[in-house]
Amino acid sequence: MKGRTLSIVAGLALAVAASVPTYAQDASVKAHVPFGFSVRNSAFPAGDYTLSQLSQSSWIVRNDATNKAITAAARANGTNPDESVAKLVFTKYGEHYFLSRLWCEGLTTEIAEPKPERAIQIQMTSSNQKPETVYVLASAR
Repeated sequence: MKGRTLSIVAGLALAVAASVPTYAQDASVKAHVPFGFSVRNSAFPAGDYTLSQLSQSSWIVRNDATNKAITAAARANGTNPDESVAKLVFTKYGEHYFLSRLWCEGLTTEIAEPKPERAIQIQMTSSNQKPETVYVLASAR
């Protein structure tokens, strides 16, 4: 009798574990970015991109045409109210665009700021210029 009870409990535990949502690790978005941009210390041309979440603290950014890809450090930064909206958020300093946030499946993720972005930010602040925020709509996959 104990063996049967143990089997039932193990089966229930497995069923519960399998039903826990894993969307955060399977998050992926596709977008057409109409301008060149930087992530970390890498520059990417305008084009089609797929961004896939590896873990809570990292995303892969891949150019669909060239397959060039990098891993970007990230951190969760709250939620967005509309789970159906996916978008990439860029910070624009002069003519330089940096991927800064990503909205996907109700979550907002902040991409780590690279050293070149900080240098430009300091330069612009000293000349009283402000960065712009640019949004690119994406589709969650």
